[in-house]
Amino acid sequence: ASITSTKQSGSVDFVTFRDILVNGFKVDVEDYEHAFSFKKGEPAILPKPARITLKTSSLPRAAYNELVNGKSELSVTGTAFVFGKFKKMGFSFKRVVPVRIDIKVKNPLR
Repeated sequence: ASITSTKQSGSVDFVTFRDILVNGFKVDVEDYEHAFSFKKGEPAILPKPARITLKTSSLPRAAYNELVNGKSELSVTGTAFVFGKFKKMGFSFKRVVPVRIDIKVKNPLR
C-alpha cells in the first residue's frame, strides 16, 4: 500500500487499528510495527503489508455474503492511530495522530 500526506512530513514508528470493518464485518488488524518515513505531497510505499484476521464466528456469514452479494470493491472503515515524529512549519514533534479510514479497495476475490 502507499499513503500520501498533503499537510506534513515525518516518520512513523508504528500504527494501531480500532473498529475496522470490511463490508460491515469486523476484522482484527495487527499492529503495524514497521517504521517508515514520508514527505509532504509524495507517496510513501509501506515496507510490509498489514495483516488482518477475520474471526471464525464471522466466516460463514462473510462467505455467504460474498457469494450472494459479491462486489468488485470492498468498503473498509475504521480508525488508525499513527505514532511517530511529525514535521510541520519547521518544528518536529512526537505525537499520536488518529486517522479516520473510509476507503474502497479492489476485491481480490473478483
